[in-house]
Amino acid sequence: SYFFNFLVDIPSKPRYNMSIDSEWSLFEAILENRFIRYRLVMDVVFTKMPKHINLSKVLYAMEFYESKLIRKGIQKNLNVQVKFDPNLRIKHGRYAQCYWVYENRAPRDFIIEIDSGMSESKIIKILAHEMAHVKQYVNGDIYDYIKFPSKTRWKKTTIDKDSMDYWEYPWEIEAHGYEICLYEMFKEHMRKLNIRKRGDKQ
Repeated sequence: SYFFNFLVDIPSKPRYNMSIDSEWSLFEAILENRFIRYRLVMDVVFTKMPKHINLSKVLYAMEFYESKLIRKGIQKNLNVQVKFDPNLRIKHGRYAQCYWVYENRAPRDFIIEIDSGMSESKIIKILAHEMAHVKQYVNGDIYDYIKFPSKTRWKKTTIDKDSMDYWEYPWEIEAHGYEICLYEMFKEHMRKLNIRKRGDKQ
């Protein structure tokens, strides 16, 4: 069973009835306002959630990726904001991006931006990729040089990003591997969960 503990910013004049009976109706109420803040162990904030996305499934995915990638001692101090943008690919030439805020040395606060024009399955798969980057930053595997934006330290090696292709970046090679493996693991996890739920109903 899953317990959802919400921390919610409610507008001064909400467009919905707040006399709610369950966590699931609260899902729907907050989704109507297009803003949701969800407490896993890490703190996750969603903004501009697209209507074609199954919110509960995305939350399950974030919880699953967190459990596989982030050490338990760090999870409670981690803050991730997931921002959906229908024009991200047009503006930045990419479907998603992850970056730290406030502190670039072993950071704990992150923003993940995702193009909301993609399908639900693609978004959930890409979230695995971006959460892999969160793990890399949290563990200190990757470090961005603020004064030298073309350079990145990967583990103990400083890499000039201008000297190689995106597909050669070692942090991207690792993140793409996590993207494929974790997404397949999540689908299998959901399949078993659904089988178990169907068995409980019989």
